[in-house]
Amino acid sequence: MTPAKTLAAQEALRASMLIWPPALWPSADRLTWDRARLGTGPGGLDNPATLWRDRTLQNNENGYGRYLSWLSRQGLLSVSEAPSDRITPSRLKAYIPDLKPNISSVSVTMAVAQLLSAAKAFSPDANWSWLNRRVARLKFQAKPSREKRYAIQNTLDLYNYGKQLMDEADLGAGGELAATQRYQSGLIIALLAARPLRIRNFQAITIGKSLRWDGKGYWLTFSADETKTGSAIDEPFPEDLLPYLEAFIKTRRPVLLRRASGGSAKVAHRSLWVDRSGEKMQEFTLRSLIERYTEQRFGRAVWPHLFRDCLLTSVAIDQPDLMRVSATLLGHTSLRTGEKFYNQARQLDASRQFGTAVSELREKFISDIRAKPGKNT
Repeated sequence: MTPAKTLAAQEALRASMLIWPPALWPSADRLTWDRARLGTGPGGLDNPATLWRDRTLQNNENGYGRYLSWLSRQGLLSVSEAPSDRITPSRLKAYIPDLKPNISSVSVTMAVAQLLSAAKAFSPDANWSWLNRRVARLKFQAKPSREKRYAIQNTLDLYNYGKQLMDEADLGAGGELAATQRYQSGLIIALLAARPLRIRNFQAITIGKSLRWDGKGYWLTFSADETKTGSAIDEPFPEDLLPYLEAFIKTRRPVLLRRASGGSAKVAHRSLWVDRSGEKMQEFTLRSLIERYTEQRFGRAVWPHLFRDCLLTSVAIDQPDLMRVSATLLGHTSLRTGEKFYNQARQLDASRQFGTAVSELREKFISDIRAKPGKNT
């Protein structure tokens, strides 16, 4: 491809992407970014970027890449401008309203916070107090796009639903592929109920690596670098689900793998979860699958992170004496998180008791009226 065609292809790619990866950034930005990460750029080893883990790095790259894409669409991007000069109060005032129609207020806050982190990496000695205040204001104003209280389900109900899907996978319509997808969906829901990992770790479960066999049983293992909190995970696979897991690996998973390999189940990836095309299941697909199946069963979608809330809330209601182990249970660094869900559980339980009491009073009232002759009911 000639240089002119390469440039045209890059421009077309930039125009089509809402978030620019570093490969599409101005070359000066990429150089400064790489030096910041290595501690050889602005701020030296004191640059905050030197301490970022891979996931934080990717998030902050997305935050800056989204902003670059917006600048380009607005005709405001100049490659000669330093990154710190591109991020100004007047531009942010126009940028944020353009984000709001497309993503939730929580996601808007995250996008601007990521941009702030990128700004501090590009120019750690600059005064970013105005952007700090903007992020703080967005956090205060942000509202969750979904109401947890009405979507929480008992963890045992989720677990049993997953097992039911596997037990009845062959009873539905659609042939072998559809049955395999139902079976995998059941295993996903049951395992997530029993081991509510954060979705990025759950999606990344890999046979032989994060799903390992020690000669006696399977373990779910992630290093400190692979987790959000920086704490390693090493948990036994639920014993009750072992027969389902082995059946999935031996007979069900190969059905999906063959979709990508022309009839052969020998493919490169060892991801536990496989999409309908035989490839590693992506996070978006996994989320959609979980929400679709739980909405079919419970009337409201239970999104992946809510499985963590479900577990703690169920423990708080049914076995409150175990709440002190909640930090270890979900990898929290503080018991305060568990206490928050304990309080939420008490509110839910009180609400249910109140609803029951109101129903009983109403029935008694109607019964008393009907028992009196000559009274309208």
